[in-house]
Amino acid sequence: MTVVHFVNCMALTFVPPWIIYESKLTGYATVSQMAWAGLYYALSQLAQMVLTATFVPSSETGAFDLTQELEKAFIGFADVYGLFYLLNTKKGYITAVTIGLAWATAESVFRRLVPLVVEARSMQFSWKHTLTAVEANISVGTHMALAMLIFVGIRTRKSSMRNTAIAAI
Repeated sequence: MTVVHFVNCMALTFVPPWIIYESKLTGYATVSQMAWAGLYYALSQLAQMVLTATFVPSSETGAFDLTQELEKAFIGFADVYGLFYLLNTKKGYITAVTIGLAWATAESVFRRLVPLVVEARSMQFSWKHTLTAVEANISVGTHMALAMLIFVGIRTRKSSMRNTAIAAI
């Protein structure tokens, strides 16, 4: 029964992004775009870890510290900056959807694969792993929406700059 639970959780985590890619993006998106997005995700996570370890002091008292929380929030923008940089070099909304899907898939691989492999095969059934798989699907939607919002912001900014330049002439 634990093998069935493990297979179910792995399928619920990793099959929906594959279905989205195969059904909607196969003709438009390349695997190299998705690989670059996964690499940028890994680099942004590495930057977040280094910045957090360097600039955020550990709080041993457990009390709420506003400056520490603000530092964590600003460091958390590394994901947004990574998506912005990646989307700024690409053209087309299909590319933005592809990058969002790849970003979410990379997050699932880096954050959910090892816990599912190690813990979902245990002898005891736990709903925690099923909820982790559902959370991965919600993450796919949020990352794709964030990538589209950043892409629309870039496109709007570029078109307003172009209109301003034309009006100045």
